[in-house]
Formats: sequence, structure tokens, C-alpha cells
Amino acid sequence: MLRLGSCCIELFPTDSLAARATERPPAIGMTHLAFEVDNLKATVARLHKNGIATDDIIDCSKAAPGLHICFFNDPDGNRLELMQDWTDE
Repeated sequence: MLRLGSCCIELFPTDSLAARATERPPAIGMTHLAFEVDNLKATVARLHKNGIATDDIIDCSKAAPGLHICFFNDPDGNRLELMQDWTDE
């Protein structure tokens, strides 16, 4: 985790051995951007009202108490994530 004020960048290592085992190239580069929102359901409803399809809201409370997330693609095909109640230490 890299933090600067209220911004956070989370980096994940690439597992090139696992990628070779599946004959896929390793995942290098950005896979998605995440944005924290105060009210995930209302934000998703606003996206739907504006004609933007989303995946279902996912309850991640077992891994991170209270965390709910939702993915969608922007008009250029970039993967975006909305998250509510993310906390880390």
C-alpha cells in the first residue's frame, strides 16, 4: 500500500510461474481503479439510471468487515471498482 493523504495505491505482485502454468501472459499493468464511495447502493443506482451496467454488489465482510464492492466498465472499457466501508491498518 502506498499512501499520500487520502489517496492509496495498492500494488500486487505478478506470479509469472502461475501464468506460465496456464499458458497466459502474466498480468502486468493496471487491472482496475477503485474509488471509495459513501453509499454504494445509491451510487450503483445512479450509474444504472445513467445507462451504465454494473456487476452485482459483492459483500466482502468475511475478508474485511463491512466492505462491499461493485465492478463496472467505463465507456473506454477500463475496469472500475466502487467500494464502501474499506478500512485497513
